[in-house]
Amino acid sequence: MALWMRPDMPVKPPYVAVFRNNFVLNEAREMKFRYSADERCQLFLNGERVGDGPERGDAQYWYYQNCELRLEPGEYCLTARVLCFGRDLTAHAQMSIAHGLWIDEPDGILSSWQWQLEFGFHYRKPYPDWGVFPRFDAEPANWNILEGHGGEWREVAYFDDDRELHAPELPPMRYEPETHYRHDGNRIVFDDYVCVWAEYVFSGSGTVAIRWGETTYEEPEINIHNLKGAKGKRDGKYLISTGNTFKLNGGRCRWVDYWWQAGRYLEIECDGPVLENVTFHRTGYPYHRGNGLFSRNPQLNSLLGMAYRTLEACSHETYMDCPYYEQLMYVGDARLEALSTYVITSDTRLVKKALRQLARSQQPDGSIFSRYPARVDQLIPTFCMIYIMALHDYALWQDDPEFVCELLPTARGIVDYLNRNFREGLLYLPEWRFIDWVPEWTHGEPPGSAESGTSSPLNYLGVLALQRMSELEEHFGSRRLAISNKEFAIELEQSIWKHYYNPVRGLIADDLEKQHYSEHPQVLALLSGNYPQLIDGLRRERNLPKTGIYFSFYYLEACYKHRLADLFYARFAEWFKLEKQGLKTLPEEFNNPRSDCHAWSSHVLYHYFASIQGRRPTVFGGKGMQIQPLFGARQPDTVLAQV
Repeated sequence: MALWMRPDMPVKPPYVAVFRNNFVLNEAREMKFRYSADERCQLFLNGERVGDGPERGDAQYWYYQNCELRLEPGEYCLTARVLCFGRDLTAHAQMSIAHGLWIDEPDGILSSWQWQLEFGFHYRKPYPDWGVFPRFDAEPANWNILEGHGGEWREVAYFDDDRELHAPELPPMRYEPETHYRHDGNRIVFDDYVCVWAEYVFSGSGTVAIRWGETTYEEPEINIHNLKGAKGKRDGKYLISTGNTFKLNGGRCRWVDYWWQAGRYLEIECDGPVLENVTFHRTGYPYHRGNGLFSRNPQLNSLLGMAYRTLEACSHETYMDCPYYEQLMYVGDARLEALSTYVITSDTRLVKKALRQLARSQQPDGSIFSRYPARVDQLIPTFCMIYIMALHDYALWQDDPEFVCELLPTARGIVDYLNRNFREGLLYLPEWRFIDWVPEWTHGEPPGSAESGTSSPLNYLGVLALQRMSELEEHFGSRRLAISNKEFAIELEQSIWKHYYNPVRGLIADDLEKQHYSEHPQVLALLSGNYPQLIDGLRRERNLPKTGIYFSFYYLEACYKHRLADLFYARFAEWFKLEKQGLKTLPEEFNNPRSDCHAWSSHVLYHYFASIQGRRPTVFGGKGMQIQPLFGARQPDTVLAQV
């Protein structure tokens, strides 16, 4: 049980409360304290930012943050700006238990607290970046509130909160000056894709409108359903985004954003010369990499740099699918982010946190949510199976058997979920049976999947998950369960072949009626076993619906397994077209993407090391590292350099 503070009067979300503590030090000292907030907060000392947090958790597992300050004698004001937007308006990845602020300072210096609201704000939902914290319209407000000045300050109320607070698992996120940008009229254009905290200083009277965007568009409208528009070479005229507005009533005021922004474009429209200054600080997970050189081939090195920046932009206090839109950690994306992490760093803290958080979403039937933490539940059953693969990846690349054993019960629960939904030799799974974004498919599902409840790609993902689970049980768990999972995988694989294989075409159909075909089941079958006739089919039938940028991970993985260098490099070459579109990061889809920066597309970083160079472990614990490069006569010129 901990004592938290909140306003001493009822306040209905959405609101932002600022808590202040004035104190005096008679001698220099180092002050250490812990803090937490719900939903989250920023800390300022005499108006200067000193912290942000807590690290993003979930309703079952809330964090505190540490703060250490070296202070000289003098007068100080510590303020904490606490976000309390509520379920309807807070970011989709932000969970909440009870709004408030918690401070644990053992020396009693921070003992007397007051509060007031950031008044004059009307909050509204963002668009098209639908998953982030809300936008606002600000009337004349108390612009000095972060310094602890102005307005009416009231004594706080305290309440008992029984949540258990956990130490942070990750290092502090980056907070580094970002100065690589240029001015283009009323726009600021960043040299690269950025995730930045922004701070503005205004003076005088007038109105200011601020909008951020990933890119500019060629037309002033986008499709409201899939949030897509004509992007061309990313040098269009139109910035499509809702932003924040300020009405200034004279004097000098400062605004510090309460969450970081993502993209390449910032538009600032003022009805007069009221903008004095704007500064930016880059944020994200603090990966540490060498000199920035991946390959001696300039074109390949440029592509891998884009992949690395994509991974960076999608790595924060959790992995994210994309930093501009929902900022949610999806299982399918997180697996590929983790694999890319393994090949660039030995730091696995973000991977371990991701696997633990996703495990905490497990439901009574054994399924796990497709994304977590999230304020809106969602189930994609294929992502349950991919979670088992992600745990197997960790066991293969890292020597950490205790962690694998910790999460083995979660994986067993997923196997139970598959057993519950296994009938007539196939998996029939509920909810959104997403496989991949394919132009010929509807809503990411193979034809017939929504009606029948099953498909061959869905079932083959089950085979792969059960095969990986059998190996995990054999090495870390139960010999009996290892045999059971292996038998389940064999039964399922044989049944898929019986129901979906068309010997006339030499291909596996997507649907039970054998009317529709794609690359997806052929690729997954090749990953699960040895089917030379499917290789012939892939080479012969070039008009099959292709794996998208996400599922091409599995395509490339199958090519590496079966040493199909010609197919591997033909598909890998698709990534080289992306920079020519004006992109600085890798997108959600090869063509006409919604998101210009999407985590799952960065898996070429993994494939460069694990497939092109062929460096990957052969046994659990990151051991038995093999070096089997994938060379072939049909490599594109861009990857002919010695790698």
